[in-house]
Amino acid sequence: MRRLLVVLALLAVALPACGGGSKTSSATRTVLTDYDHDEFAVSLMAYSPRLVPVHPGDSIEFKQAWTGEAHTVTFGTLVKGAGDFMRPFLTGQKPIPPGDDEPPELQAALEGIPFFFGDKGANQTAAQPCYLQQGPLPADEKACPRVPQPAFTGREAFYNSGFIPYEGNNGNTFDMKLSKDIAPGDYFFYCLLHGAGMGGYLQVKPTTVAIPSQDAVSRTARREIDTAMKPLIKARKDAQANRWDLPPGAPKVDVLAGALVPDGTLTFGLTDEFYPKKSTAKVGDKVTWLLYGHAVSFRVPKYGPQLRVDPKTHAVELNDQAYNPVGVKVPETEGPGGKLQVIDAGTYDGTKFLSSGVQFNVAFSVAFTKAGTYQYACAIHPRMVGTLVVK
Repeated sequence: MRRLLVVLALLAVALPACGGGSKTSSATRTVLTDYDHDEFAVSLMAYSPRLVPVHPGDSIEFKQAWTGEAHTVTFGTLVKGAGDFMRPFLTGQKPIPPGDDEPPELQAALEGIPFFFGDKGANQTAAQPCYLQQGPLPADEKACPRVPQPAFTGREAFYNSGFIPYEGNNGNTFDMKLSKDIAPGDYFFYCLLHGAGMGGYLQVKPTTVAIPSQDAVSRTARREIDTAMKPLIKARKDAQANRWDLPPGAPKVDVLAGALVPDGTLTFGLTDEFYPKKSTAKVGDKVTWLLYGHAVSFRVPKYGPQLRVDPKTHAVELNDQAYNPVGVKVPETEGPGGKLQVIDAGTYDGTKFLSSGVQFNVAFSVAFTKAGTYQYACAIHPRMVGTLVVK
């Protein structure tokens, strides 16, 4: 199943300022692939800024903070149709249409482009680096031939970073060099995991045309981030004040896993917090978490990202303990946009690893058989932790 057009999208674009630019010397421009707020845990699924003016021969650093969400940076003539369709949305000329499904025109444009997850876990065509001069893409979710990363000419069929690996708290980057003969024009890029709504454009300008400095690019990125954060900040305040807009049919909910954004509000991320962070219950009580894009996990092993790269085969492997249910049988859920589903995990005494797995629109309930203090976390978002005191 392809992820949503915009698992998460708020498109209020501030165009780059042109002050302090340069015309000729090669430069490096930094683009943020996510953002982790300094006041509370959040995952923004957006490139900032979305429009990046550059010159031939420049370098681009796609910088990842690592919030727990995996990303790719994917270019190529095979995705140009998606970029053409998304242009009015990503440049603020049109609002993103509401709903969870990709428009038919976008589905057609992305026909044959691999989604990050396939039938065998991570789709290796999408998850591993791929620098394909001409199509077609490999079949059966196989990786592209491994070749040294070339400078980007804009003529490649598929130019894909693959999964940008987790490299600790300092984050990590995908670096690319533009060829000196790349033609002026706009080159669309997007994330194969979060969909074309997480997209942007390298705007290659002739060397005779001045482009914004990195300081100006960073200011534009900050304005876009501030705009994208507004609905998440409001949703967090509502969650902290117990103003919960629960979905129809929801049971009594004790803890929200992530703040709920009202229906019809387009957002570009998730808050990575439990509300409340600390709660109480009595022995035998059933405690219910409402999950949307998160997991609730007890006795979590040492943190490991949801994906990892095999050092010998280079295969990208899904970390089952981070992503899938552990210690409880969970029926297949409908995913984003589906109906609310209620899952009863039965009883728990705190002696083993128990995890709901990452779920969307799921009420997950556990009854605790022993008094004590239970620490829990979202297994894929490292800053998302909570405490339950059972008396």
